[in-house]
Amino acid sequence: MNFFENAREGKNHWLRYVAVLAIAYIASQIPSIIYVVGLIVKKMSEGNFSPEQLSSLINLNSQTGFVVLMLSFVFWFGLTWLLFKPFHKREPMTMISGDRRFRTDRFLGAAGVYFIFLLIFWALLAIARPDVFTFHFNAPKFFVGLLLALIFVPFQTGCEELIMRGYLMQGFGLCTKSKIWALVIVTIMFALLHSNNNEVSDFGFLRAMVVYLTGSAVFGFFTVLNDGIEFSWGIHFAHNFTAFTLFAVEGNEYGSSPLFTITKDFASETLLLVSAAEILIAVALYFIFRKKFGWNIREAFDSRQLKAVCEGK
Repeated sequence: MNFFENAREGKNHWLRYVAVLAIAYIASQIPSIIYVVGLIVKKMSEGNFSPEQLSSLINLNSQTGFVVLMLSFVFWFGLTWLLFKPFHKREPMTMISGDRRFRTDRFLGAAGVYFIFLLIFWALLAIARPDVFTFHFNAPKFFVGLLLALIFVPFQTGCEELIMRGYLMQGFGLCTKSKIWALVIVTIMFALLHSNNNEVSDFGFLRAMVVYLTGSAVFGFFTVLNDGIEFSWGIHFAHNFTAFTLFAVEGNEYGSSPLFTITKDFASETLLLVSAAEILIAVALYFIFRKKFGWNIREAFDSRQLKAVCEGK
């Protein structure tokens, strides 16, 4: 188990973390800035623009808005990766796994099995309550959205996993000398960073936070267990890909034209059920893959080696 311990290499002063995060985040806003400026120039040329119109112009539920949003994650991912070595003096692949390589079988295994479980879960809900599901199929829009999701969702989820479960989780591991505390801190941070999402305004802060905290805890648990982020990245990808292309809450389609939309009232009622399902699926994933990948919860969460490395022993 070397994922956390490898972070001890190179330069790790907290100001370096702040610098990388700040520079990468600011640069990631370039696509959005270009998009907004383009909208303003277009409206001004038409002679019918006022500042009050700006929020209504930015439509994330259009495919153009979706692409702009996803490009921000591509920039964020790429800049974090490129800045990492100059600032921290170690290879960026150490943010991915303790083996210092991308283990494709873990990503694909997690994504594939989790996707199947999600399909079963949503299919059972649709059978039980067909009245709250609306089927849509606009072939051109659906297939374009599917292609965009296949291209961009790996970057979007990979960006969040690289920064949260890779970069920051390692950093908090060094700071606290504890994998458990690193998991707890990043779990809370991840949930709070999603507090501006539509789900919070639709369902209320506390209800939405339960879902985000559950998901974040599952991602973090598998990061520690897997000694790297490939497995959690796979789960995260399957989750978001399903939401973008198959099942979405009405009004939150993000231009991807999912096959089914779910009424907001029903989605609000089932938030706790969704969280429970995520936990049950996580348990199933653990038992399916524990022998294949040699997982041992006690060994994975043992922080004695990390503490010894941090203390230079």
